[in-house]
Amino acid sequence: MQTYIVVTAFVTYHYLYQVSANIHQQLYSVHPGYEATNVYEELSVSSVSGCAVSCNISTECITATFDSQTRQCKLSDLDLGVANNTGNMVMKSVFPAKVLNVALKKPASMSSSSLDRVASRAVDGNTNQDFFDGNSCFHTLVEANPWWRVDLGNDYYIAYAVLYNRMDNNQDIRAHDVVVKVGPNITSLLTIEYIPGVLPAIHKVHMPYMQTAKYLEVSIQSLTNSDNETFHLCEIEVFGYPVMNIALKKPASLSSVSDDRVPSRAVDGNTNQDFFGNSCFHTLNEINPWWRVDLGIVYHLDYTVIYNRMDNGQDVRAHDILCKVGIELSSMYTIEFLPGTLPSIHVVQMPDSTEARFLEVSIQSLTDPANDIFHLCEIEVFGYPGCSKFLLSHLGIQPKMTR
Repeated sequence: MQTYIVVTAFVTYHYLYQVSANIHQQLYSVHPGYEATNVYEELSVSSVSGCAVSCNISTECITATFDSQTRQCKLSDLDLGVANNTGNMVMKSVFPAKVLNVALKKPASMSSSSLDRVASRAVDGNTNQDFFDGNSCFHTLVEANPWWRVDLGNDYYIAYAVLYNRMDNNQDIRAHDVVVKVGPNITSLLTIEYIPGVLPAIHKVHMPYMQTAKYLEVSIQSLTNSDNETFHLCEIEVFGYPVMNIALKKPASLSSVSDDRVPSRAVDGNTNQDFFGNSCFHTLNEINPWWRVDLGIVYHLDYTVIYNRMDNGQDVRAHDILCKVGIELSSMYTIEFLPGTLPSIHVVQMPDSTEARFLEVSIQSLTDPANDIFHLCEIEVFGYPGCSKFLLSHLGIQPKMTR
């Protein structure tokens, strides 16, 4: 007889990144008699704890079901379970940086408005799909290619969006052939998905890895020049993390320190590139000097911005730079080598799926013996909370980031 185990995960950030601790620590509690519904992905894992962690690292997962015979972990984006005598249910823990609906109450606009069915109704938090009962659906006039758009206010890493169609009437003719676009501004919107035919009652739009955007737009693609359309939806949710400098004010260290030019100066938020602006670190004269930041937890890294000193010595003291990252100090690896003099400002773009807790910048002394002095004025790191692939391998999970 197959046994389904649905678990409530209690994975904390402290546990996730203290991988030297007991790897078999309790990660879940069992809920007999239920299994998760609305499964959107199945993964091969070796244990129920692996299923719990898989749910935790997915931005969408709320519950999951582990099949002890097939070793399949079924991820669900609903917090509902259905009765199953052989089932036992996994609920996701709430992370400190849990993905949020970043469109809620944000400014919205549309191509036209019918009476009081304004654009803001789609970001009011009301998902009632009855047009007249809920008073929470927008409605355009009859026109070609009607559209609706939200301004998120800032750039966000977008995980996914959820579209709620009107369901009391006309849903089969008025929300069809829908195009979803995102972008940093309204003149450079990128098509993420085209949904042919009638829009379902609820549709989830999955975003590419590390997709950033300030704007999201939903429109009808009129299929002939003579098409005139009326467009209405009842709610549009956009889930993501803010694009922010995750190194700001984090603990930093340095191979050596000259006077009071301490490592914390590079994560103080001050990008002044004049050394005497009191915001640059400075080592002693040594071989292969380095600077390092501890981000505290593992993040998915997007990019890093390095600010060189520009008032003096920049051409000889910040050269042949290595940028390394790692989940542990013992497993640091090189992301980029910058030969020659470091520019005034340099952006290090991280490869997809880069996860790290530590970031290190150093000079590669090219002659032996070589003595170098190292100084930089600010190092910014951008990304959002992740989960260690090192930990996942210990739990028997195929390292895979789900969206």
